[in-house]
Amino acid sequence: MATAGKLDATLTGPQAEIHRFMLRYQREHGLPPTVREIGVEFGHSSPNGTMCHIKALIKKGYAKRPGEGLRRAFVAIDRDAPLCGCCGQPLATDGVGEGSA
Repeated sequence: MATAGKLDATLTGPQAEIHRFMLRYQREHGLPPTVREIGVEFGHSSPNGTMCHIKALIKKGYAKRPGEGLRRAFVAIDRDAPLCGCCGQPLATDGVGEGSA
């Protein structure tokens, strides 16, 4: 697995910050942030600036668009998380079922 330093190596500073924000937001809220929420967090004056960063994250494999017509249409991909062998989705790492008595 890649370390956090290696993960961000191919991203620009702002892209890495947005990626980390998206991952944190998804963990805390159970769904990804909207483009507007990302823009507000980083002080972008228009959604276009935010979209440029999101498109770069998608191109580099750090985010994906799960479906058309969704308000929260971009999901950050945690490339450090172990993946499920059957579907390729990140496995939950909440500690459930990990040998706790």
